[in-house]
Amino acid sequence: MIEKPGNIWKSNADVICIPTNSDINMMGELIMERGVALEVTEFNSNVSFYFAKHVERRGNTPCLFRTDINPNFCSLPIKHKCRDNPELSLIKRSIELMIAIMDTDKKNFLRIALPRPGCEHGELDWENEVKPVIEPLLDNRFIVYSLWK
Repeated sequence: MIEKPGNIWKSNADVICIPTNSDINMMGELIMERGVALEVTEFNSNVSFYFAKHVERRGNTPCLFRTDINPNFCSLPIKHKCRDNPELSLIKRSIELMIAIMDTDKKNFLRIALPRPGCEHGELDWENEVKPVIEPLLDNRFIVYSLWK
């Protein structure tokens, strides 16, 4: 795992992981209200519909949204409901499942960017809670971005 300060949207990543939950609004979109989740909907308006369909079919698990040009997007569930606090056990499970997706995808993704899951809005502590759990799982394909570092 590599850590970098800066803007994830300038990362030149093959995939950007998007922190998500499982709440779907009345229009059939995954609720994506803050941070990178909100920003991705401005970048590609289909992402929230695609992720919502995945949640309906497969539950609150990571999902790869492929695009014709980089970046691709992968949902990374960090909480069950929009208003819940992030859960460390869900983050760990999502990271494990996301790695499996990246390892089996035929595109051979080499640069996978993610924000500090559950931390950017202050809910979880990066150094003491999240990093010790996910760092052993992530190899050097994974770049964790922080605006606050």
